[in-house]
Amino acid sequence: MRRMTDTNINTVENITGIFQKWLVEKPELDYREHVRWDTLMKYFKGGKFLDIGILRSPLCIETKKKFPESEVWGLDFFPAIIQHFRPKYPEVNYVLSDCRDTPFRDGYFDYIVAGELIEHLEKPQKLLDEVFRILKKGGVFALTTPLEEKNNELGEGQHLWSFKAEDIIGRLEPHGRVEVDTKTIGRHLLVHCFYGQ
Repeated sequence: MRRMTDTNINTVENITGIFQKWLVEKPELDYREHVRWDTLMKYFKGGKFLDIGILRSPLCIETKKKFPESEVWGLDFFPAIIQHFRPKYPEVNYVLSDCRDTPFRDGYFDYIVAGELIEHLEKPQKLLDEVFRILKKGGVFALTTPLEEKNNELGEGQHLWSFKAEDIIGRLEPHGRVEVDTKTIGRHLLVHCFYGQ
């Protein structure tokens, strides 16, 4: 794990303009990365689902379509994202929260996804600590992050960390069996952790 930038611009104050511009220019869900999302979801069979850091991801909507009886939650720390999508998709439970300190009780979720998020966080371990607090034993955590990013070329200055596969695997293995997906796409690592297994 290597720090790529000293300055953390990933605050609500700093990215308000960027996110609002995205919502104005492209106000709909972003389906460009559907292969990655399908791969992250391959073990979900229904139950309580959480997508952390939703931005414009269609994951919650598509999960609810495929599993209408499931309880589907989408979490983001940026108010405009939640305010934008909540009225459009009332079937999803949208929550405004920091990913490192969520309002959920211990062991609540069956399946949690954090796609392209961990590289943005000042203290990545705090995300993992919170995930394994709110994920039930026997549940699945699916994560994707850029792999061995060199000079923040993928993050437009927003990525704080560059990870090697062993960095992520080493942080997840204490919690359960880890599977690195063979469909790792381009320069992105896709991992599933089977909590307590």
